[in-house]
Amino acid sequence: MNKSNLCLLILLSLFATAQAQTATKKAEPKKETKQKVNPKQKEQPAVRAKEMVADLNTVCVLQGEQSAKLTTVFTDYYTKRDALKKQKNMLDKKVYSEKNKSLRKNKDEKLMTILTAEQFKKWSLNKLDDKKNDKEAE
Repeated sequence: MNKSNLCLLILLSLFATAQAQTATKKAEPKKETKQKVNPKQKEQPAVRAKEMVADLNTVCVLQGEQSAKLTTVFTDYYTKRDALKKQKNMLDKKVYSEKNKSLRKNKDEKLMTILTAEQFKKWSLNKLDDKKNDKEAE
């Protein structure tokens, strides 16, 4: 084989390799864009309540009828909060904030009557850790 044939062979192999790489890049599927809508916002209050009780149960082991009572409290809270969110555009920011704060306070007061002091403390500390971790992730 002479030098010109060897050069031609090398060029052809390089060209074939380059074509194969671009063909695989085009065949790769596009990455899905992250949805901005939180899927939990569309779930029913009862589903979110059960998830919250399950999370709470992992933090502090629930006893007896605590699960059923907590499910009722969280379902009520999420139902009222969803109704309030629907009115958000019609309400003044300050009024909305006060009503939202009132809902959370009412929920926490009910939780204090259901949970023991130790359980409530564990849950509160866990909530703070979760918020801190969420802010660090951003």
